[in-house]
Amino acid sequence: AGNVQVTRGANKVLQRVAARLGFGVDVARRRFGRHTGTRGVIGHTESLNMIISVHLPRTAGTSFRKALTTHFRTRLLRDYSDYPINTPQSERNRAALQASLRNAESDFPDVECIHGHFLPIKYLLLVHKRQVKFVTWMRHPVERVLSHYYYWKKTYSPRSAPLLRRLVEEDWSLERFCLGPEVRNLY
Repeated sequence: AGNVQVTRGANKVLQRVAARLGFGVDVARRRFGRHTGTRGVIGHTESLNMIISVHLPRTAGTSFRKALTTHFRTRLLRDYSDYPINTPQSERNRAALQASLRNAESDFPDVECIHGHFLPIKYLLLVHKRQVKFVTWMRHPVERVLSHYYYWKKTYSPRSAPLLRRLVEEDWSLERFCLGPEVRNLY
């Protein structure tokens, strides 16, 4: 555990996460420790433990990603390719199921943590190969929708995602945003 070097902020986050996952930070460091001499051996899985972190927008996921990056370094897989918030629900569910079947073919030997915007089912079948813990950060729903609304208003550009562009270009009110069918079941 002494060879794990993380920033103070990352260490505090790691302590909180370890406590919530039901083991102490020293155990987390042993389970998800730094790189050893076995790295690079083909087919070697350094650890069977894996954290899969679903980053819900506007819930401190970016700060958590920074802590994960500090701790896991190259053993962190950042998965931000799905854009579930901008994809119709049936399409995103179908894509996540298809990705889950593809991901079941790999045990991700050089990865100990996956973090990003995706539906959890995308990596669910890994539980048959690895000891997986799913984590996510939550936020009060009203605070989250308010944050989302004002963040999108602030970050608009003509190249933004279609739903964000509609919000700004059609000048949606906060009420329209909160009650609109487009943001119902908002990932």
